[in-house]
Amino acid sequence: MPSSDKSAAVAVVDQRVAKLLIARPTMGKALDLTETASITNGHDDEHERTRPDMLSGPGKRGAEAGTGVVGGPHMVNNAQGTEAEEDRRFAREVAAWLAGRSERTDGQRLKVFASRRFLGMLRDQLDPKRTGHIELKDGEFAQMPHAELRTHAALRTALPFK
Repeated sequence: MPSSDKSAAVAVVDQRVAKLLIARPTMGKALDLTETASITNGHDDEHERTRPDMLSGPGKRGAEAGTGVVGGPHMVNNAQGTEAEEDRRFAREVAAWLAGRSERTDGQRLKVFASRRFLGMLRDQLDPKRTGHIELKDGEFAQMPHAELRTHAALRTALPFK
């Protein structure tokens, strides 16, 4: 029977949100998860001024030629570049936020799960001198409902519960 005083700190992160969770074993195969802190990407809901306005572009009858078609491809690439820059900015914010979380992990290693793409950006932003307590892992769990996350095999096996 697992001890109820065991717990582990876990963070689930993606381009939109970072959540700090405390996980505890239960009698069954599920974990007890409690969200203790989170931050969201403040730039996620901003409209990108460089994205082409497709409302008057292709596919709409009576649209003026060139409004969405002529500027489309190069503007879309610019929009994707803007999204990547916003993701890098959020990765910087998350790295700083995670670096200050050691007081909430009781000296344990903080397991941070992030999507592969965001994991690389996060790794680039983490300062090894301040983040020795952080262990990065591949896993897209940030948007997963808690009920599903509680029983996810990858999360359960990554934690130090036997």
